[in-house]
Amino acid sequence: MNIRGLKRKHVVGALLAFSVVGLGLGQAVLQNKAEAQRAMVQAPMFEVDPFWPKPLPNGWLLGMTIGAWVDEQDHVWIIHRSSATLHNNEKGAELTPPIAECCRGAPPVLRFDPAGNLVGHWGGPGEGYEWPGSNHGIVVDHKGNVWIGGNANGWAGQKRRQ
Repeated sequence: MNIRGLKRKHVVGALLAFSVVGLGLGQAVLQNKAEAQRAMVQAPMFEVDPFWPKPLPNGWLLGMTIGAWVDEQDHVWIIHRSSATLHNNEKGAELTPPIAECCRGAPPVLRFDPAGNLVGHWGGPGEGYEWPGSNHGIVVDHKGNVWIGGNANGWAGQKRRQ
C-alpha cells in the first residue's frame, strides 16, 4: 500500500471517529434538554370558585349535575336532575304540605353567562312535549340548538332552541 492510500484511510477513519463522537455529544445535549423541559412541564391546576355560579333566584337549588357544555358565546349550559336528587330537607317549599318557605329544585336546563349570572332556564315535564325521566347530558350545536340526552318510558330524545 502506498503512502497516499494510507493517508486516505487515516483521514476517513478520523472523520468517522469524529462523526461518532459528535453524534454521541449531540445525543447527550438533546437528552439533557429534553429532561430539563420534562421537569418544567406541569399538569394544569384547577381551582374551585365558590362564587360561581351566582345564587339562583326563587330559592332554587341544583340537584345532581349530569351534563355541562360551553357554547360559542362562552355561556355555560348545565343539565341537572333537579328535585329528584335533593333530600326532603333541601326542598322544603316543594313538599306537601311545605315545611319551609325556601328551596325547590331549579328547572333542569340552566344557562349562565361567563360571570356566573343565570341568563336562561327551561325544561322539565310539561304539556305538549315529553321530558325524560332521567337526564343524561347536554350539547349546544353551532346553530344554537340545545340537545339533551335522557331515558325512561321510551323517551328517545328532545331538541329545543333557546
